Amino acid sequence: MTGSGSSISATQKKNLNKMNRASNDVGLGNMLTDLIASGSATNGTLATSVATLQSNSTVQASHIVLEAESNASRVVLTTGLATVAGFVGTALRSGSPVINAYMASGSVAGTIEVLKSTSGSAIAKNDVITYIAF
Repeated sequence: MTGSGSSISATQKKNLNKMNRASNDVGLGNMLTDLIASGSATNGTLATSVATLQSNSTVQASHIVLEAESNASRVVLTTGLATVAGFVGTALRSGSPVINAYMASGSVAGTIEVLKSTSGSAIAKNDVITYIAF
């Protein structure tokens, strides 16, 4: 970045692009220039560029089930993503998978729900739910 922090030099842009070629020529230097300019013919406005970055986000997290959650019909995990396109998750009790736990996309955008099975309580206090969402 230059002294003002409002742009990057052509050399920096070239170096960022070169460095980023291993990631399918995403053009990090171009994207940063577009974000800073907040509107270019290449990638659109700042909001569009940020939305593109966010739509390709991946989040990983874990959650320890609280007593109040274990008594409810579901545990709702808020991922921080605007929407959840897909996820991989598991519930563990003392390091072993919880067989009856069922995970589904939440009814609220950006969430994942861990539901109890129809045969009884699948989620208990101190179970650990881990997931990767995208």
